[in-house]
Amino acid sequence: MHEIIILLGSNAGNRLHIFDQTKTFLERLLGPVINSSAIYETEPWGFDADETFLNQVVIFHSEIKPLEVLTGILEIENRFGRQRHGNTYEPRTLDIDILFVGNTTLKSKMLTIPHPKLQMRKFTLVPLAEIIPEFIHPVLKKSVGQLLSECADTGWVKKLEF
Repeated sequence: MHEIIILLGSNAGNRLHIFDQTKTFLERLLGPVINSSAIYETEPWGFDADETFLNQVVIFHSEIKPLEVLTGILEIENRFGRQRHGNTYEPRTLDIDILFVGNTTLKSKMLTIPHPKLQMRKFTLVPLAEIIPEFIHPVLKKSVGQLLSECADTGWVKKLEF
């Protein structure tokens, strides 16, 4: 068993409903949610968009191998109409990123773990730091809290209040 740490993102459609449904599909794929952050509203990163994003970190316990997780995630994204167009950033109904799989490191054509840009993104680090601030990045050897304090991203991130 290992912890699979996922980031959900959306800036199109009924974002809260999409998150709820996505977590149900992810539980079927990976197993139970063991922890999750609040949902944060964030500005787009890497491109201009009219709609803000919602982001949330969710942690699962699972025995599924990382490439199998990726295959399942791509199928879930596809269910919500996500069409990937190369490495460009664009509005999307659903984006699911694998941030960490325990202390695993992996670099393949299809997948890099830990996520190679997480330390550059406040919209990822803020929800991560909410629930696992002491987790040590297995490549950078710094805690999530330290990565957040060193992050140069100036984008705004605010907790969604219900």
